[in-house]
Amino acid sequence: MPRLSTLLLRLPVAASLLAWALGMPPVAGAQTPGRPAEAAGTAVLAGRAVDATTGAPVANTLFGLSRRRTSGANAPSDTSVSLLLVMADGQGRFVIRDVPAGHYLILATAPGYIVSNYGQARAAGPSRTIDLEDGDRRVDLVVPLWRHAIISGTVRDEAGEPVVGVTVRVLRRVNNGAGGEARYMPGTLATTDDRGRYRLTQLTPGEFLVTVPQTQVTVPAAVVDSFVQSLAGRSGGVTGGDVLDQISSSSAVPLVGGGVRVDDLLLQSTGDGSPLAIPPPVDGALLVYPTAYSGSDRPASITVESGDERTDVDIQLLPAPAVRVSGTVTADGVPAPNVVVRLVRADGQSLQGENGFEAAATVAGPDGSFTLLGVTPGRYLLKALRPPRPRLPPAMAANPAIVAAYDVELPAGERPALTGAQVPLVIGETDVRDVDVPLRQGATVSGRVVFAGGSPPPAEQRRKIGVLLASEDGGLPGIGFQIAALQEDDTFSRAAPAPGRYMLAGLAVPPGWRLSGIAVDGSPLAAPLDLTGDDVTGVVMTYTNQLAAVAGSARNPGGMGEISAEIVVFPADRRLWVSEPLNMRSPQIQQVPTDGRFVVPRLLPGEYFVAVVDARDVPDVAGPEFFATVATFATRVTLMAGQQAPLQLTVGRTR
Repeated sequence: MPRLSTLLLRLPVAASLLAWALGMPPVAGAQTPGRPAEAAGTAVLAGRAVDATTGAPVANTLFGLSRRRTSGANAPSDTSVSLLLVMADGQGRFVIRDVPAGHYLILATAPGYIVSNYGQARAAGPSRTIDLEDGDRRVDLVVPLWRHAIISGTVRDEAGEPVVGVTVRVLRRVNNGAGGEARYMPGTLATTDDRGRYRLTQLTPGEFLVTVPQTQVTVPAAVVDSFVQSLAGRSGGVTGGDVLDQISSSSAVPLVGGGVRVDDLLLQSTGDGSPLAIPPPVDGALLVYPTAYSGSDRPASITVESGDERTDVDIQLLPAPAVRVSGTVTADGVPAPNVVVRLVRADGQSLQGENGFEAAATVAGPDGSFTLLGVTPGRYLLKALRPPRPRLPPAMAANPAIVAAYDVELPAGERPALTGAQVPLVIGETDVRDVDVPLRQGATVSGRVVFAGGSPPPAEQRRKIGVLLASEDGGLPGIGFQIAALQEDDTFSRAAPAPGRYMLAGLAVPPGWRLSGIAVDGSPLAAPLDLTGDDVTGVVMTYTNQLAAVAGSARNPGGMGEISAEIVVFPADRRLWVSEPLNMRSPQIQQVPTDGRFVVPRLLPGEYFVAVVDARDVPDVAGPEFFATVATFATRVTLMAGQQAPLQLTVGRTR
């Protein structure tokens, strides 16, 4: 290979911009900020970038070489990386010389391609670390690149006419929630053009839902009038410009403009800020366009591969009859004004983040009363959340729109308290009235940790154990993780930040131990904890050191070449073939080193299937269908505590 020009991008601006393009933290030069430049080494890395589908070289690929500092008891606490950037030639080839010994990741990107890593066998697959010693020459590296995918189509109404100016969004399948239901992450969005066409670009290959999200926003006329008065500069000396400065960063102020007036309320239909006209009523009955998905009868997922362009993913908006839901928000029995009330479908898609996907929303009036218009039949959770509020100038404090948008400061000496409520509702074809929404702090969960299987770990290790309380209801905006520390008697207690459903997980587990079960009042926990009402006590989290492992080696069917595969270990019991937080025997999938030697530690004793699967065949989110196929060529083993089952396996294919 001819010698290539290695572009050492040491100008801070260039390095920062290219690091950003690779998804890496920007660095000044090719060294970690605050550390001296490292001495040149004697190792050499060389290889090429190829299209993952065709195998053709990808010209002018930008490579990033990232050095990872080792972890361990003597490792520095700084976990940042050093980044070196090089540009490949017209044949996708690169050379990096004088590389110091260490552990490295190679990232690569090119126009039209996603950011990829050396060692990936699929677009969302795991990468490999390259371990270098002085004098090593790794000159046969191949980094596959996956092209962006595209999804496009047309949005039409019930008459088949194109819908202009609405937001279309993709939801990417990411993992499983409690109970194994598919969970999605909101992603790229686009707006339909004058033909109703949309085009979602730069998608990483994977599984998606395509949706036109719609939230029916009900705004009390008093709030609208007050807001307009503020903009006109008629709010007690506070100018419109001052008000706009105050509200520019707030998303809690209802939209102004458009919609239809119903009695003393304004109803607007919006999706990610794009308004949609309310359909005309039929026989006096209110109609709205609810959130719509691709698929005729129910949401249909779409799988796109590298470079795919799906041009036929059409969505039809159909009007649905709607009713009103009304009630009162209270706090300690007193009406709670200016609280945002949201209605979220309980029978819809499970999302990591609900913001922008509410079915309906409004703000409670001065007397705590609220009305949600445009609610279609279904099962819902009505949610209200009131954060602590900062003190406002008197003129602004009299404006309900501003008060709804901003926190209010508590008197000195009082601790700010977040309060909220969740009320399950089943909506039919008639109005729902007098819904009581009592704000309160989240319930407290408490219990103890027990250690089964012998002497417990030393006290200093037990004191480091944490119990994580994580929201299962789409997250809580602006609220971080809640962690309960283990006390000297191995007990824990933590109040939820707001009412809702929460999962428990263990943190900083002592070496050689793992969580084997969670029980409440003697019964295994089978669903997220409901912390909307009474405190939950009697939680027992059991850790065990009676563990097993599988170890061995894998070979390719022909017996030659590096291994590009993943080891799959899953229970023989089909009921456990779903990876989800409450399944203590969730299937384990991990990358096999290129030499084929593998170890899967910390398994609970029991019956398992074990197989090595070609990495190209392992889905991003494995489900029962995948495990059923793998079971046809897997090895069945019985694992006993303290046992490490030795296995020699051949890489298998599922397709």
